[in-house]
Amino acid sequence: MDEVKNQIAGRVRQNMKRGIAEQRVKALLAEVRGGASLESSAKKLDLRYAEPEPFAKPDFIPIVGSRNGFVGAAFELDAGQTSEVVSTRNGAYVLKVIERMPAEESLFDLEKAKLTSQLIGNKRNDLISAWFTDLRDRADITDSRHNFYTEF
Repeated sequence: MDEVKNQIAGRVRQNMKRGIAEQRVKALLAEVRGGASLESSAKKLDLRYAEPEPFAKPDFIPIVGSRNGFVGAAFELDAGQTSEVVSTRNGAYVLKVIERMPAEESLFDLEKAKLTSQLIGNKRNDLISAWFTDLRDRADITDSRHNFYTEF
């Protein structure tokens, strides 16, 4: 009961913190929609302002994390657009896409052979693992170690 109580209390605290962060960021968004810049509004409201390096969908973004609503919102917006409040486990954000850089297909073509080989290797390992598991499950094993060793 105490373990569950502590877990629930932690989740409640985290949800309360997230709610407070969302309210503060909504105030920021209202100022930005009123014509203020994101950076000046963040400084005025004592919120963190940062411009991350260019990133791709699977990349880790310092402070924000990866594979979350922030990344999803960043790739749904066009250059120059400002998001609504985006809430993640790490906090609440308003983001503005400064620039959208197209994917470089020439780099993908260079990596294509490597990716193909990696995927085939993963599939091969999965099949071998499944084959061994099936073989072990169907095997009839008799333990005869006592015929060869005295400690059994």
